[in-house]
Amino acid sequence: MNQPTQLTFINEAADSGDVSVVFYQRNMAGGANDEPLAWHVIGQPARDKPYTFDVPAGLTIHLVDNWNNQTPMHPVAPGDVFEVITDHSGELLRPTSHASLHPAEFEVHNGTPRVTFTAEVRRGDRPLARKPNFAPGAKAHFAFRPTIWVAAVTQATPGAVLPPSPQAPTEFALPGAGSATITMHGGGAAPLTFTMDLSARR
Repeated sequence: MNQPTQLTFINEAADSGDVSVVFYQRNMAGGANDEPLAWHVIGQPARDKPYTFDVPAGLTIHLVDNWNNQTPMHPVAPGDVFEVITDHSGELLRPTSHASLHPAEFEVHNGTPRVTFTAEVRRGDRPLARKPNFAPGAKAHFAFRPTIWVAAVTQATPGAVLPPSPQAPTEFALPGAGSATITMHGGGAAPLTFTMDLSARR
């Protein structure tokens, strides 16, 4: 994403029950076992009430070890390569002069001899993706399309692994959209569906 997007969500479903609406992105470099996180959650949205929030353009990355020690956050962009090493003060996450072999990805190398980490990527102040059990000598790869996924689930916690959805999630493209409205339809006997309107761009 080259610029931030402002999203407005409106619930126009006839009966949405006690659902939570979750917005998230998928790590396209995470492999088949990657589990997306609930990036933004609207719990039991009221009918016809607008919920507006921003999708920031920038990403940050930091690491957490098994003792819950955290490295500082670093801005990160596609093509970047970071490494974590052990120095006299502990573990240090730092950018390298190398570029990723895959320009759409950014990656982190665990160069410590013994420490296992969880690598966490954030969009704004919210967790977007994680790579757990990031062992010495291993690499964590991340890549995100300029899209956002929307799903209706029974319950979700921001920053936690996305729970299963009884209905297929919907993916919307965001490039160039200064603002957009996502509306939920259906409900009752009909499935919940989502549409996006880009007509009110900034």
